Amino acid sequence: MPVSTNRVLGDVADVRDGSQNPSLRMYFEDQPAVMLQLSRSSRMDSLETAEIYRTWYAEVASTLPDSIGVHVFYDTSEFVIDNINLLVSNGIFGLIFVLLTLFVFLNIRVAFWTAMGIPVAIMGTMALLYFTGGSLNFFSIFALLMALGIIVDDAIVVGEETQSLIEQGSDHHDAAGVATHMFPPILASSLTTIAAFSPLLFLPACLVSCCGRFLWSSLRSSLPH
Repeated sequence: MPVSTNRVLGDVADVRDGSQNPSLRMYFEDQPAVMLQLSRSSRMDSLETAEIYRTWYAEVASTLPDSIGVHVFYDTSEFVIDNINLLVSNGIFGLIFVLLTLFVFLNIRVAFWTAMGIPVAIMGTMALLYFTGGSLNFFSIFALLMALGIIVDDAIVVGEETQSLIEQGSDHHDAAGVATHMFPPILASSLTTIAAFSPLLFLPACLVSCCGRFLWSSLRSSLPH
């Protein structure tokens, strides 16, 4: 039986580009819609990605026909901004509460320098995040908020030790120098907090990466003070 080699699929079938049984339809405000998801790379943060999108949209918005509209319904950069504002407000209120509390029990100068540990630690953490390739995200912000309590506790210990030496007759500079010998136990107390969370590394693999970022963020937040 001869076999023809000149036929194409369109000669014997109806060929169309599409799904055989289209069942997923998306609508936005009762109009057909298409959802596009913009994801950031591992080297970029949410704020930078959002800024790139806004710049691009400002350039192409005028070129779109009137029948096409673009709507952003979930922007993670807003979540990051809210967390940054939370961090700033917690730092400010924490500084105020620490000053008010310490002024009751400690010398005014000791209370002041103890409270100064909060902004110094925040700025130090930002610097470490920048130079180690980190970014402001849920894990780093949460770890920094948690570390604020550690920072204040350790600053009180050093401040009280310095004040005690001054009251015993030591020179101010000598008292401050002697107080620096407390660094090893203070560092150990900070590391114990991180060690307390180390069992999180034994969680299932899908959670280890997230917990690892939290532990690393906690370390970077605790060390600057």
